[in-house]
Amino acid sequence: MISMTSSANSNSADSKTLQRLVSGNFEFHANLPISSVSKFSDEKWTWVDRSNERLECYTPDRLTINWEKILMDYKLPENIVSDLKRYAFV
Repeated sequence: MISMTSSANSNSADSKTLQRLVSGNFEFHANLPISSVSKFSDEKWTWVDRSNERLECYTPDRLTINWEKILMDYKLPENIVSDLKRYAFV
């Protein structure tokens, strides 16, 4: 059972994270979790999860962002892709 204090602390932590994001003081660490299988530094972010019935109607390509492909296909500078990754995370 989750106590009210635990829930309140979680909401407070979420609020502080949101405040840091909005103020531009949030650090996007390489190991920041994106999904159960992807982290911020990965070249591909995927939300494919065969055990999640809600996602069965999506093909894997609809649940994946391939940052390396975006970088190459659009010939974008790496700093632009880094900005896009931060924007996608938020």
